[in-house]
Amino acid sequence: MLQLASSSLALATNQDVIRLQVQVRDMNDQAMIMQQSMDEDFSAMTESLNQSTARLTASESSLDKVQRTVQATSESTRIGSLSLQLAALTQSASDVGVQMWHIESQVQTLGAEMGLPAQVAPAADQAPPPDVLFRSGIEDHDAGRYKLARQEFAEYVKFYSGTDQAGQAQYYLADSEYWARDYQSALHEFDKLERQYPDTDAAGVKLKRGLSLMHLGKVDLARDELQQVIERYPKSVEAIDARTALSRLGTGADLALPYSQH
Repeated sequence: MLQLASSSLALATNQDVIRLQVQVRDMNDQAMIMQQSMDEDFSAMTESLNQSTARLTASESSLDKVQRTVQATSESTRIGSLSLQLAALTQSASDVGVQMWHIESQVQTLGAEMGLPAQVAPAADQAPPPDVLFRSGIEDHDAGRYKLARQEFAEYVKFYSGTDQAGQAQYYLADSEYWARDYQSALHEFDKLERQYPDTDAAGVKLKRGLSLMHLGKVDLARDELQQVIERYPKSVEAIDARTALSRLGTGADLALPYSQH
């Protein structure tokens, strides 16, 4: 009986041990699972942190680039603004120089008309630079200030007759006379242009000579000049104007109206 009790006790003890071992194993498994989950969570958090750090670095880099761009743009804008102001001041100074030159020339002319002792005429190197004088003449011509324009172009051909733009200056001088309706002076200047600068806008010169003659009432001479424009330059814009002018001559229409500029 005692032996049976001892056996039962030993069996119970073994079962408890087994249960404890199973519990310990389960606890170890749970601990491993929790550790694995924690490792995975930590890894994910680390990766997320790294990504956030990378995005922050990229954002800081982009911000730095934007700031540099804004700064460069601002500096460029300021430089551009200063350049425009400098150009405007240079232009203004050039215009003042041209105006002073005109005043000096007018004083010389007025003094001669009044019989005052002649002063030393301004030398060519004291005249406004050729590009400034030419540009000023073009601006006045295009703005309809023909009296001022013809004075500027007359000064240009006087002091800078050897430049490449001298022929164009002579053309605009004659053209300014034409649009000021001083047709006799225009004809004189266009004749001079044909003699001295024969390659300068030949079709335009022929047309304006014909129109000047037409306005002066020299119909036969005008018709001859206009016909030459049509024959020599049949596909030109000037030929179209010449045909229009000839048709007006044929119908006796009002000849005082100006024609399109070229």
